Amino acid sequence: MRLHTLELSVLRRPPGVAGLATAVTHAPSGLVARCDSGPFAVAVAYPADAVEPQFPHDARAAADAEPRLRRALAAALPSLASAEVVTTIAGVYDVTPDWHPLLGPWPGVDGLYLAVGFSGHGLKLAPAVGEAVADELAGRTPAVDISPLHPAATPRPLRFAYGPGARA
Repeated sequence: MRLHTLELSVLRRPPGVAGLATAVTHAPSGLVARCDSGPFAVAVAYPADAVEPQFPHDARAAADAEPRLRRALAAALPSLASAEVVTTIAGVYDVTPDWHPLLGPWPGVDGLYLAVGFSGHGLKLAPAVGEAVADELAGRTPAVDISPLHPAATPRPLRFAYGPGARA
């Protein structure tokens, strides 16, 4: 798995500005955003060059994170360009060999459940993944079949049209 650092910001939209109705990916600016509860949205503006994380991981955002986000918002979602940045946190951007997450129990280790390797698209998938993972952990059948994403002792990469070219 490859790792990079990426900053995630929580935005409070300005009064009178409509919330996002869907997830947005704007490749020219590097912006990925989605709605959140109430007046909030979450957004990432990908840097031009990937930054390798330092361990232990420092969760402080890079100095250029907010200006980069503001430029991306101005280009892609001008109505949110003046949104308040409530918080920004740096996290690890993990990339599995097939660019698909691992969701499910780790074989042979009781109680270990993985939800990792989102390759950036976790921002957009988080609400649905949260529901599916909660269902599995509670012993219910998820509304969406996530079994192809279950970790396996012998890796079996998924072959779909996805990968680095799909990244914002």
